[in-house]
Amino acid sequence: MNRSIPKAGWHLLIWVAYVTLSILVHVGHDLWGTIYEGIVSNLISALIFYVNALWVLPRYYETGKYFKFGIAEVGLWAGSVLLRYLFAFIIDPYLFHVTPSTAGTSPYYIILVFTWQWFGFMVYSTSYWFARMDKRNRLRLKDLEIEKMKQQNLELENTALKAQINPHFLFNTLDSFRHEIEALSPGLGRDMNALMSIMQSSVVKTGSDGMIALSREIETVESLISIYKRRYPDINISYSKSVPAHADYRILPHVLMCFVENAFEHGAYYDPVKSIVVQLKIDKGDLIFAVYNKKGVRNKEHSAGIGIPLIKRHLNNGYKERHTLLINDDDDDFYVFLRINAIDKVTLKTAKRQVSPA
Repeated sequence: MNRSIPKAGWHLLIWVAYVTLSILVHVGHDLWGTIYEGIVSNLISALIFYVNALWVLPRYYETGKYFKFGIAEVGLWAGSVLLRYLFAFIIDPYLFHVTPSTAGTSPYYIILVFTWQWFGFMVYSTSYWFARMDKRNRLRLKDLEIEKMKQQNLELENTALKAQINPHFLFNTLDSFRHEIEALSPGLGRDMNALMSIMQSSVVKTGSDGMIALSREIETVESLISIYKRRYPDINISYSKSVPAHADYRILPHVLMCFVENAFEHGAYYDPVKSIVVQLKIDKGDLIFAVYNKKGVRNKEHSAGIGIPLIKRHLNNGYKERHTLLINDDDDDFYVFLRINAIDKVTLKTAKRQVSPA
């Protein structure tokens, strides 16, 4: 059961408390007269408060109708002054047969007092409207974020539906085709195997550490190089690797492949002086990776690659202060240098121990 006080109840409590304090502050020899005046005066103030906050400001100020807003504010002021005058000088003397306490006071002073009372509650009501508007805007932003998340989830669901074909069925079928092709063309069979390796890299599962074996990433890089050599036999590329055999190093997926793919996508293939360079080595436990390409001018292929900005965030999230990434991008050349410190500290065996039961 919800025992919370409704919003209208809170308003009523605040007004009762305000009116009570106002009466206690101004109480004199005529207690009932003070109570009556306090209630009437604050009822007028409450009317001005809510008309301004719930009707004038939303209807005219929020919609940019500033001229009508000004007229409405003047009308509220005039209505407030008129109501207070009617009660003080006409209704109260008629009902209670008393002379107004302000009798003989200058009309200008009376209007000034009534205006001050109007102004105070206009400030309060405007502040209340601002608070409501701020809350409404925050709720609107939250709704937009929820709607955006729903849209993203829908896109993910659509992507998942598109990927319902069993990858194992696809790769097993391609592998059977590869075996048939190898008998006729061993070179084409090897290239088909390289293509399968690249495709498998996109669905490979990471370990509990969010990483894959370095050897798997290197295999994907070498498969990518093999495919491009097949497509462009005269391509000028220099590839070197110095990694200890049987080393179970771990790395974030696609980190190396993305930069190699970028070099092929944007690089000049046939320059006799400047080749596409890919270098990879392990030096004292650190991974050092460098890619260079001279920029080429040709029709660029559409790439569904991860993208360098995402790779930067990937590295920052995965290695934080443990990596150095330098990118030199000028009019003619593109160069990437990546060092991952102490990559030998995270091995396949270490990852397995992390998920083993106690």
